[in-house]
Formats: sequence, C-alpha cells, structure tokens
Amino acid sequence: METFPCKKAFYRDVFEKNIGFDDKWEAGNGFEPKNLCSKHSEIYQDNWYPKIKYEETKIKALSESSSPIALTGRIVNTYEIKNQKNVENTLILIYIKDETDVIEVKYWLNKRNVKEIHYNLKIDTLCTVFVTKTSVKKEDMCILKEASTVPFYVIVSDDNEITHLSIFKDQDKMYKKPLKIQKDSIIQGLMSLSTFINGGYMAISKPKVLVSIRKIGNIKNINTKNGYLDMIELCVFDDTCDAVLVIWGNNAKSAELWTPFDTILLLTDISLSFHHEKAYLTIQKYSMVEVNPDMDIEWLRKYSISISNKISDIYKLSLEDKIVNTSSTMETYTLAEIDTMIRLNPKEPIIGFINVLIIKTANLSTLRSSNKIFAGKCCNKVVNALDNNVKCSICFQKIKLFSDSFIVRLLDESAQLLYPMLSATALIQLLENYKELFMYYLKKKN
Repeated sequence: METFPCKKAFYRDVFEKNIGFDDKWEAGNGFEPKNLCSKHSEIYQDNWYPKIKYEETKIKALSESSSPIALTGRIVNTYEIKNQKNVENTLILIYIKDETDVIEVKYWLNKRNVKEIHYNLKIDTLCTVFVTKTSVKKEDMCILKEASTVPFYVIVSDDNEITHLSIFKDQDKMYKKPLKIQKDSIIQGLMSLSTFINGGYMAISKPKVLVSIRKIGNIKNINTKNGYLDMIELCVFDDTCDAVLVIWGNNAKSAELWTPFDTILLLTDISLSFHHEKAYLTIQKYSMVEVNPDMDIEWLRKYSISISNKISDIYKLSLEDKIVNTSSTMETYTLAEIDTMIRLNPKEPIIGFINVLIIKTANLSTLRSSNKIFAGKCCNKVVNALDNNVKCSICFQKIKLFSDSFIVRLLDESAQLLYPMLSATALIQLLENYKELFMYYLKKKN
C-alpha cells in the first residue's frame, strides 16, 4: 500500500487514466521555489510538510492504534464547542465521511494563530486528516443523541506539528457516494419531504430526505443563550412538499456556495418543528448534510428548473420583445430580488417575470386631458403624447415612448414599487387585457 502524501495514492481509485508525475528529485541550492515546495502543496491548499509517513486508511477499517494514518473524505457537519476557560484554543467537532462511514474529528483551533484553513471548514469540503492516534469513543450517558459514526475519534491540533487537516485544491466529485446505498441505488431510510413532515421522522432512527433549494436567505447574527451565532434560512422543497431549512453556527457560511434550483441536499437525521403551520427543518449536532450526492438526483434538479421557469397562466401577454423571447432563462423574480441584483450590478440587465398586484392607478381621463399618457425624449426635447406612434419634429425619427404616471403603486410579497416605468407597448397590452376591469371600476366611480 502506498503511503501519503503520494499523489498517485490520492488518485489511484479516482481516475483510471495515468497521471504524469515526475518522481525524480533534482539537486538544487535549497532556496529556489521548486525546492521549497513539497508534494503535499501540489495537492492541498497549504504548504504543510509531513515529517513522517502516513498510511491511507478507510474510515470503516479503523481500529484503536497509535500508528500514523491519513483519512480522506468530505465534511458533512461541524459543531463548535465554546469553552470560556480556554482562551487560546477552541474545540470544533468535524464529521468527515468517505464512502464507507463517518468519523468524528476533534479539531483544536488556535485562536491566536488563525489560518486560512479555518475559514474553509464548510459542509462538503474535501479534505484529509493526518493523525497519529485513533482513540475509542466513550459512551456519554448525558448526551441524548449523537451522530451516527464509527466508535472511534481522532484529534487534530494546530499546536501539534505531526497532526494536520488539509483541504484539497481540486474539490471534484470524489467521495460523493452516500452511505449504505444498495446495488439497485436504493438508500436506506430515504423518504419524501411530505412523508418526513407527516410523521416519517419518528418512524425510523436515521431518516433521510432529498431536497432542492428554492431560495437562500441572508446570514443573521442571533443572540442566543450560548452567545451570538450565525443563522441562515433556506426555502427547500421536493416534488411533494416544501419547508424551511435552518442552519446555525459555522455551517451557515456553507450555504454561500450553494445555488438555488441547482444544488441538491441529502439531509440525514434533522429535527422538525412547526411555526405558524410552516415546517422548519434544523441541522443539529448529530445531523449530516451531503451536497449533490452521487445518486439519481437529476429528476429533482429537472423538476427544480421547471419550477423556476414557471410563468403565471392567468394572463400570458404576447411578448413582442425579441430579447425576452430569445432569453435562455425565463425566471420569475420578486421586487426585492430585483432590487438586490441591481444594487450589486447596476449595468447587468435582468430578464424575467414578476407576479405583482396593481394597488393604485392614475385616472386615465385626467392623463388624456393633460396629454401625458406617454412621454419620451428626442433631440434634447421632452415630448408628451396620446399616441405611441409619434415622430420627432426635428429629426423626423420615431420616438421611443414610455409611461411612468399611469401605475402609481405595485406590490408583491417582498416589496412595493412606486410609479414603475412601462414601455408604450406594455401599457397598451395592459389596457387591452384588463379593459373590462378598468371599465367596471370607471362605471363604479361614476
């Protein structure tokens, strides 16, 4: 068996093709960059140099020992244990999963020597743990529920030079296979979100649900009895139901890398609560989260895409704008989402749809009498018109007209908009499709 950190050992089971790797060592003066870099830095994001040999080991094959080993897998959960007595170090429990099992890693983080790796301890991060001792976990009767792991744990400390945690440069699709997946691709304990909410979470010990993300909220800093903690809420769904996923602590920043309607999450052993008849799923210390697992998830992703592109069937106006008709994405946005995107990138056009309620409109007869139904500008001259086919009196070119006075206020579930600007074509389509409604209110006022 090849020893770590040999590059061939990492990719032996991942790629069938041969990787060109020059194992020859060339003499140098010791101060050139190529002499200072180790094989470790070619694979990982840090420049740690291992002083001893580590043997590659699968998590399920672990036993109590004092031999140097290397465990490779993906982070499925992290949990910080705050100890006010220890000012210099913080204990972070990291649960790492390969394709055989899960292990608990106790990582002692040095607060006074914060490294870049500390900010990358997120869910789904591919990493390797280099340790020199494997210890047996003792049963703690005080703990009500624990994560389903092997009966061992390992310790990594920033103050110990022969124990280390390294993150891969290439976060490819390695170690994406879920645990206990059978030959017919059936996962034990997997159920629909609707079944989970309606009692399935109590039926078995480690229930699993496969969900897609509809919306990712903002990270909030909440004052709890354990101090201030980050918290983020995600709207998740499958083809049967929807819910709110709540993520606390260090795991909240993991959601920054996820994409709505594209990222699929396999959630194991999460808690369930209800607030105002809405289901809330919470990732606990004992839960596991797998991102885009190596299983049949395309059906859910295709369903997510079809949901994101759904257009209201109430009134489908004829779209004459070529830009809209040829757009690759036809998403439905809220007013708040549009406001956020414009603030982030004002020059980037937004193509899609909004479902809004027209709260108030101006009196059309008043606008007609003041000749201000349409407005435009050409040759540094402002033009007001009643018709959308108006030419400039100076250059004789057709003026591009719009209306910013007919609709007074729009409203959706996220925000309101005052005096939105409509193109002349859009206003005419609106009046034609809703002329019966406008005539009804006009007669009612009279």
